[in-house]
Amino acid sequence: MTFRLSAILVLSVFALCLKCPAATFESFHNRSYSLINEPDTVTVDTVTADTIIKSFKIESDFNSKYLWHGVDLQDALTWNPNVTYTCKNFSVNVWANLPVHYYNIEDKEEQDFKEIDINLNYEIEKEVSYTMITHSAQIYSPLGQGDWYWGLINVFQGFYKGDIGVYINPEINYYPFKGGMFFETGLNYNHESDKSKVDVYLAHSTANKVFTEYNVSGNEQGTYSRPFQTIKFDVSYQYNLKSVFLRPHFTYFHLLNYADVLGYKNNFSFGMAIGLK
Repeated sequence: MTFRLSAILVLSVFALCLKCPAATFESFHNRSYSLINEPDTVTVDTVTADTIIKSFKIESDFNSKYLWHGVDLQDALTWNPNVTYTCKNFSVNVWANLPVHYYNIEDKEEQDFKEIDINLNYEIEKEVSYTMITHSAQIYSPLGQGDWYWGLINVFQGFYKGDIGVYINPEINYYPFKGGMFFETGLNYNHESDKSKVDVYLAHSTANKVFTEYNVSGNEQGTYSRPFQTIKFDVSYQYNLKSVFLRPHFTYFHLLNYADVLGYKNNFSFGMAIGLK
């Protein structure tokens, strides 16, 4: 029933987006808008923040491993293709995780899964703030076995002065481990021009007892001591070549606890994305 509801939400957003006239949103931090079609009938003077926006982006991303909130989910080279369709403040994103090569063949049996996420997003942008609310329906293979469906709600709230901002980013899992929460707060530097975009995050995160037991300590007796906490550093650089972009990126996590349970105290991943926009 929960998966069927997510599918209905996806179809509803697509139906709404088909009614939107064409224009494109260039950046959520530089707050610039541009026209795509019919310059003879619409002038630049008439374009405002209320202009209806429509865009389409395809990205192919290769990562050294699947690292989620500091937890190693797949110690393998992974391919993450994704597609995003945007209409005004709404967007639909479909993201996949496909393992390509396991560094240790013994990990394959335990970590061999594929994932597809269907994300419904709503953005609110103002002069000094940016808000993004996301519902994520995550589907895992093999279908119908174990926890093959996850449902999450994520809220990003940032406050910016120029290129620098502070943000909070709570994530709530309502299925299968109801009430699990992962809460991240930190600093963000975002600078964008026509040629490039730099994005840097430095954040502290903490998880509640439900999240920690389910994702870190594995519900093993006596392993839970306190909420799971990490320090994260994330940096990416996007270089634009007309309608194509290249985006190398790097993410590092330092675990403040549970290193004895997970088997590592520091963890990182790096990758390269290429996309069309």
